[in-house]
Amino acid sequence: MKSRLMMIGSALIAALFCLPAIAQPGPGMGGMGGPDQMMGQGRGPGMMQGSGPGARGPRDCSQSANPAACNAHREAHAKAVEACKDKTGPQRKQCMGEQMQNFDCTKSANPQQCEARKAVYKECQSQTGPAFRQCVQQQMPPRDCSQSANPAACNAHREARAQAAEACKGMAGPQRKHCMGEQMQKFDCSKAVNPQQCEARKAVYKECQSQTGPAFRQCVQQKMPPVDCSKTPNQANCDLHQKAREACKDKLGDEHKACLHEQFNVK
Repeated sequence: MKSRLMMIGSALIAALFCLPAIAQPGPGMGGMGGPDQMMGQGRGPGMMQGSGPGARGPRDCSQSANPAACNAHREAHAKAVEACKDKTGPQRKQCMGEQMQNFDCTKSANPQQCEARKAVYKECQSQTGPAFRQCVQQQMPPRDCSQSANPAACNAHREARAQAAEACKGMAGPQRKHCMGEQMQKFDCSKAVNPQQCEARKAVYKECQSQTGPAFRQCVQQKMPPVDCSKTPNQANCDLHQKAREACKDKLGDEHKACLHEQFNVK
């Protein structure tokens, strides 16, 4: 579960503007549903946009845009969790990543992107922590925006993120997150899928930017206004995320993760 909740990105995988801000990504990502949804550095290769239960524990795959891919990923993740149940911390993350290398990409919502992730993971697997994430960030090929629900918005975000990545190259860990967040403040929200949500995220980021780590995440969780789910592609899934976000907004760290997991397992 922890690997699913990591994000710079992250992430990742319902539309990002339907998720609570659990990491420190750039504000342009909110309302964008951009490439970082499928990045989720440090995750297994099958964990991609539309290919699984998302960044928040099990969900009702009947509400997914691709139920078959969602179920395939959820089953693969369950097997990985079982295989890694006796491990914790970095060892568990590494185990989960290795197990997800076994994911059958033909069952993914985006087989090509899944295979690319597996190749990148294999290339970077000798590295750990920030070095691993930086390796994935540098090696992962750009998303094919022609496959996006909104190609224009996808291309706008990809271009903005590429510029931010160039400005922040050579940085790693918290320093890179902070740099990327500052760079994404420059994103033109008129090009976002959801301009209003994008502007709201930028305002919240600016208000919370003096804080770091868990304090930053809690600040964003508490201040980010709710999404108008009637304007999202999947209102039922968005409503589910909004409910979980509201229920867990005052919690931090493992307690926050446990709360989200509980919310997404409610029948």
